[in-house]
Amino acid sequence: MNNEVKLCQEAKRRLLARNIAVDSLTQQELQTLVCQLEIQKMELERHNEELIRSRQTLESTRDVYTHLFENAPVGYVILDENAIILKVNTTFAEMLGRNKVYIRDRNLAFFMLPEDNYLFKQQLEAINSSKGKFSAKIRFYRADGRILHIQLTGIRDTIDPASEPTPHQLHLTFTDISRHIQVEKALHKSWAFGHTILNSLKAHIAVVSLDGTLITVNDAWLRFGQTNQVTSLEKIGVGANYLNVCRQAAKTDEQARNVLAGIEAVLKGLLPSFSYTYHFDVDGTANWYFMDVMPLQEVTGGAVIVHINITPQRQAEEQVKQLNQKLADERNLLRTLLDTLPDYVYLKDRESRFITGNLPIAKTMGVETVDALVGKTDFDFYPRELATKFYNDEQNVIHTGKPIFDEEERLVNAEGISCWNSTSKVPLKNHNGEITGVIGVSRDITKRREMSDQLRQAQKMEAVGQLANGIAHHFNNMLTVLMGHVAFALDAIPPDHPLATDLGRIQLISERAAALTHQLLAFARKEEFRPRLVNLNHVITFLETIIKPMLHQTITLFIVLDPALESTKVDVNQFEQLLVSLIVNACEAMPDGGELSLKTANLELPTTKVYSHIEIPPGSYITLKVIDTGIGMSDAIQERIFEPFFTTKEVGQGTGLGLSSCYGIVHQHQGYITVESQPNQGATFSVFFPVRKT
Repeated sequence: MNNEVKLCQEAKRRLLARNIAVDSLTQQELQTLVCQLEIQKMELERHNEELIRSRQTLESTRDVYTHLFENAPVGYVILDENAIILKVNTTFAEMLGRNKVYIRDRNLAFFMLPEDNYLFKQQLEAINSSKGKFSAKIRFYRADGRILHIQLTGIRDTIDPASEPTPHQLHLTFTDISRHIQVEKALHKSWAFGHTILNSLKAHIAVVSLDGTLITVNDAWLRFGQTNQVTSLEKIGVGANYLNVCRQAAKTDEQARNVLAGIEAVLKGLLPSFSYTYHFDVDGTANWYFMDVMPLQEVTGGAVIVHINITPQRQAEEQVKQLNQKLADERNLLRTLLDTLPDYVYLKDRESRFITGNLPIAKTMGVETVDALVGKTDFDFYPRELATKFYNDEQNVIHTGKPIFDEEERLVNAEGISCWNSTSKVPLKNHNGEITGVIGVSRDITKRREMSDQLRQAQKMEAVGQLANGIAHHFNNMLTVLMGHVAFALDAIPPDHPLATDLGRIQLISERAAALTHQLLAFARKEEFRPRLVNLNHVITFLETIIKPMLHQTITLFIVLDPALESTKVDVNQFEQLLVSLIVNACEAMPDGGELSLKTANLELPTTKVYSHIEIPPGSYITLKVIDTGIGMSDAIQERIFEPFFTTKEVGQGTGLGLSSCYGIVHQHQGYITVESQPNQGATFSVFFPVRKT
């Protein structure tokens, strides 16, 4: 209401000033004046509304500005020209950990580290004397004593850019870069640590850009360049172009051309990586290097180049190669020695499976190679009973560690021949001394056994011969006296004398006893010996008429005589006795009949040959074979067949001197007699006489 009164008074004053007499105005003029006043009033009201709206907008904008100012993500401070804080936002207060009241009206330097005050004063003086901005990194103390790293940016407050700057208004923003500084320090520390590691590595490492420029290198790289006789640091240090160095070297060196091509291929993305081994001589000594190039695709492009001195490794590899070759040579030598040994050598694991062996053991097992033995056991080659015995022996060695030496074993080889082995088995141990298997060495002692048996047999036959000779002489002497007295007695009495019959029986028995003594003497080789040069075919042909009547009708005789038979020296009477004894023995072996064959042939032995365990030395021989298809005989009987008084007949049905006398006759002629037989498969008696020309 007061405003309206004042406005009315002001209106009257203005009217009076214009000398307008209201009382003199006509009704029409008054109405016109009132209309004008109403229009003015409406204009004033509209203008007032606009002012109100502008004021409301200004207040709203000020609220937004205040909100933005207080809650800005950076600190905001307004200073006067002396750096006194006029206004501060909440963010800056929170940065310092203080309230705004404490901060206002203080000099900004109060909150800075003393050593940063000088930098701030310089920046403040510069901004006061110019219209530009300034920026600086300043450290501030927080209320809790911690240090803040602040990126400070300042600008002078200017309303109109064309006007002079307001001297007391300086607007500053504060950005907390403490975390950034920490990360930066950590990165720098990490980089320094990484570079220290790079420099401590023996590998020569460099990083190149896409155009081949060296970005970083380690100390070993620089030393590597010097080793390569690159004396200028500009050629191999940071900033140098490594590709140019390679291009220069590639003009005369094939290895450098290969290196250049590989690096360029990696930098261009044509290869995922590149590796190369090369060498060069330094002071006459070969040095070997391995180069590896890897791309840096996930960073900024370029590549990492690594050179590693592999000279020690190459030297070690060469030494290993030489050692392996030496080991291979020694292994081959050992294999050759093992394969040429007459002994059977083999290794087995803890389950008695063959690990390896030599060729002789493979051959005796019936396989061609040692590899064919590997993984197999004795059960794959021998009868179960014999294989079980071998397995138990080996397991005993493995579990007790006690070796077996020179154990004689009888077995049958892959050819079906019975033989004797002398076997030693010792534990197989690894480098820790643990038993991992067994080593076996076997030697074929069949010949030694046969020779030993032959020696024992010869000694036995010699002893028996001496005994037989003594007995025969004593019997012969007594029989001579007895037969002499019987002859005198028969001459002294007439044939019809009562004693003549008894004396005749005594004489017959005495003659039979004399025949036995002659057989004993023949075995003992003490009987008178009258050899002469003959062809045995003639003797056999002459005896054929005597032999045939001796044979039972169920026995068929076959005589096969070699027409080119050589001559030999024999006592014909003894040979006839020999032949008759062998034929009689053959006939007795065929009680149910069969076939009897007599064969003669020449035999040339270039080397010693074994027939039925009898060794016959090299030379020219005449052979006589007496072959029957009778009952045969066992090995045990064959071993004793030529012993005197040995017989398979029942008591009273044989003297046991027939074949023993044959043995004596043959040996007296410096010959050999053998027998080959199996039960129910007949027998073959072979007589060997040396060929004689005179």
